[in-house]
Amino acid sequence: MTHRWAQVPASVGLARRELRVVLALWGRGDLADEAGVVVSELMTNAVQHARGLDGAIETTYRLLPGDRGVRMEVRDGDPSRRPRVRPMTAEDFGGRGLHLVDELTCHRWGVEAAADGKTVWAEMRG
Repeated sequence: MTHRWAQVPASVGLARRELRVVLALWGRGDLADEAGVVVSELMTNAVQHARGLDGAIETTYRLLPGDRGVRMEVRDGDPSRRPRVRPMTAEDFGGRGLHLVDELTCHRWGVEAAADGKTVWAEMRG
């Protein structure tokens, strides 16, 4: 399931809500809270730091084979800005989002580059 969002902060909450609905339809509502955090972090990064696809960002949600969880993808139009987990200090005000993604997904996330942008993906298994 793919959806196109405006590259604005309000889209983060809308994408999270859509994910909750999709997970409920798939019978995987048990993943909704943690998966919601993950998609929120990926969307926030795309909204704040990337160029959109003509001013938009795309999300795609897929049920993993064998009903083993969900794959969430956030696509933007900026191939040059690849997200990465940065070292943190107690004084940092930001930069914790990918640490959360990394922990919640048990390190199952990454970036796929394309000529017209990139896709940041993460998988939650349950």
